[in-house]
Amino acid sequence: MAPARRGRAGEEKRAQTVRELLDLAAKGDPADIAAAASDSMWLAAMEWIEAQLLAEAEKAFGANEASALQAMQAAFFRHLKFYARHPGAPRIILGLLQQNAETAAKRAAARYYKGCAARLAKVIRKGQKCGEFDPSIDAEISAAFYLGTIHGLVVQTLVAGDVAAFAQGGPTAWRLLRYGLAPHAVSSKSRGSPAP
Repeated sequence: MAPARRGRAGEEKRAQTVRELLDLAAKGDPADIAAAASDSMWLAAMEWIEAQLLAEAEKAFGANEASALQAMQAAFFRHLKFYARHPGAPRIILGLLQQNAETAAKRAAARYYKGCAARLAKVIRKGQKCGEFDPSIDAEISAAFYLGTIHGLVVQTLVAGDVAAFAQGGPTAWRLLRYGLAPHAVSSKSRGSPAP
């Protein structure tokens, strides 16, 4: 077989593996099917998810360069739409991050999460500089909270057993995030350490 043809065959097999794992994860707990897939298979799935989600985020950021707020909003709903199309994807990410063993697939999931958080923090700092976001909030913590909100909706969907929970909870979750990011006037009486 010619090298080019072998390469295409390998790519097709990899794509098929990714589709199968996404389908299995959408129907059940990734931990329950872990034994049926090698780490290289999980790695292929995670790398595909990472590439797709980062591409979605960059589309949102690129189309909304003039406004950090609009960029964050667009990225938020692009994430939710991707997860609605591929409900196995967030299950794979969360399942890999919870693994005890340090595998290549788990490292890929952690790399995605850290990379996405860093990119979001950069957008948040941009929003702080132009006055769209509260300059007193920590950009890294805010980015982690942003991602945590998305994955909180994933958990809600798992509990409800209905992918429609994404669409139902998304707007409210975004309003809460937007409020937390927005600049707020703070009176002198309210300044100081938060109550325990």
